[in-house]
Amino acid sequence: MTLGYTFNGVHLSTLGAYLKSKNRQISPARKVFYIEIPSRDGSLLFDNGASDRFIALSHFIPKNAMADLRVAMRAISDWFTTEERKQLIFDDEPDKYYMAKVDGAIDLEQIVSSGQFDVTFRCEPWAYAVTAKTADFAADAVTIVNTGTVKCYPVFTATFTEATTELKIIKGTEYVRVVKNFIIGDVLVIDNAKGTVKLNGASVMTSLDWQNSIFFSLSPGSNALTVTPTSKATISTAYRERWL
Repeated sequence: MTLGYTFNGVHLSTLGAYLKSKNRQISPARKVFYIEIPSRDGSLLFDNGASDRFIALSHFIPKNAMADLRVAMRAISDWFTTEERKQLIFDDEPDKYYMAKVDGAIDLEQIVSSGQFDVTFRCEPWAYAVTAKTADFAADAVTIVNTGTVKCYPVFTATFTEATTELKIIKGTEYVRVVKNFIIGDVLVIDNAKGTVKLNGASVMTSLDWQNSIFFSLSPGSNALTVTPTSKATISTAYRERWL
């Protein structure tokens, strides 16, 4: 079986091309710099997180006529042309995707009526789970196990069953607190990835306790969450795990 990939919702095989070889970084580079200080041994290290990930792929297009090759290359060019990053999913890891965009030009090496070309995708540093996970709070608490290798950000949906003047979702010493006169049936969505708060579909960022709230992440491993005040809402969370 020849392995390929899906980009922007289209599989490579539907375009009549085959994957010859691939270079998928084990991990992306780090944004690291060093400062040399006079009269001090060594240097100071500053690590500002992961850089973009580059995935380089080689392809072969077998055709019987030059005109067919040109038609195929036009379709492939259109497929690769996007204004923003799109999902890139490899056949050998179908449960994960990268957010990718083609980096640079694509040159065709023609061999009689067939051709080969290389393409490099510039991706966000992480691989994402294709399927997001969900968890429900029980008795105003939940423990979420993040099986990814890096932190991810949850989205909370609270449906109020009692009137209250605030809601606070807590992880350790960090929390998100929203202060408002909630009534029965109100639906509050706290998106820690986007840093947004919505009530019944409308933004209520002015109700966020800006001074103390942190849109916290879920660390790899176990994460214990609680909510106060208790017994005021049914709460669920959705999260998408990530890997380096």
